[in-house]
Amino acid sequence: MEIKQIGVDELFYISEIADKMDLELPEFKQPDLSNLDEKEAKLKLEEEQTKFGIKITTLFAKKAHKAKPEIKALISRLTDKNVDEMSAKEFMDVLVKIISQDGVLDAFK
Repeated sequence: MEIKQIGVDELFYISEIADKMDLELPEFKQPDLSNLDEKEAKLKLEEEQTKFGIKITTLFAKKAHKAKPEIKALISRLTDKNVDEMSAKEFMDVLVKIISQDGVLDAFK
């Protein structure tokens, strides 16, 4: 499912959601890539970023109940779909896409 590009208004709304959820994200720790060749370093970095993304999505999902109406409104706004008609997989896929967009994680700091 495609989502719209997140703009400034959505970032403010995401910040409100983060406050309501009392969400504090861990900082991404850059892995030591100094002893790896370029290809291995790229794979290692991608692996660590994927693990970090899963960790953040899990934290978000655990506290989503605290901002249920706001999250549903944001997702509807970004997809032009009724959230209540989405499957759990579609809903989680959209959450991951939102969290993955540039600048979104900065709203949680």
